[in-house]
Amino acid sequence: DEIKRERDFYRAKGLPCPKDAALAADKPGAGDEPEQPDNTDCHRKDEQVNLFVNLVFEYWVRTLEMKGWLRRTPGKETLIFMLGSAVFFYLMRKDRENRKRTPLFWFFTPPRVSKEVGEPIKGISGRSPACPHKGNCSNYILRGTIQLFGVGCAMTILRTIIPRILTPTKALKSLRLSHLKLGLFFGGYIGIYRLVVCLLCRAYGKDNALYAIPAGFLAGAAFRASPSLPISLAPLTSTLQVCSFYRENSMSSYL
Repeated sequence: DEIKRERDFYRAKGLPCPKDAALAADKPGAGDEPEQPDNTDCHRKDEQVNLFVNLVFEYWVRTLEMKGWLRRTPGKETLIFMLGSAVFFYLMRKDRENRKRTPLFWFFTPPRVSKEVGEPIKGISGRSPACPHKGNCSNYILRGTIQLFGVGCAMTILRTIIPRILTPTKALKSLRLSHLKLGLFFGGYIGIYRLVVCLLCRAYGKDNALYAIPAGFLAGAAFRASPSLPISLAPLTSTLQVCSFYRENSMSSYL
């Protein structure tokens, strides 16, 4: 027939037949690129759920306090934050080893557990091969401390100045040394954590996710500089989020 003769003609010329190309283009799904999974909405939902759970916990604590069943103090909040940080940092370091990582929002993300080993080293100068970072340990610790100290101070200062932006003189006069507390908390939090992890890596010549437990616990002591009930509960709710993510992945692996 005519279509066969046309195909033979183009085949003899070494060219594709236009009608074959048109038929292929008309097939359903032809030319469509495979859809890539979009995890943006899932991550946003996880953050919203985490925030909601944190608000629920805060409501329960304040309700118990109003009824006289619970007495809240900065010391107790600091202890809760220290315990929560210890568990949460450990889970975050373990989570870094998984292909599917839990979507989390925190002050900073701890590095992966280093696979390198080295001889035990005393002091803090230089760098141990076991440390999970690049460069000298002292520079690594100071850099993180200064960066988050600046972030904390900037947040507090902006929150103080912006409402008085129309009167710059009064805005500047309203600044106090107490506005450095959030910066001390942020900077001390990451500084103590990095210091403890580096010291343990240098002392034992290898890295381990378990180092995050004492490091997170001691780093949580910096919370005392700027205590806050919502922040004290944040590590606990984030820990529940990681555990829930692990549970969902383990269940899906069996399905």
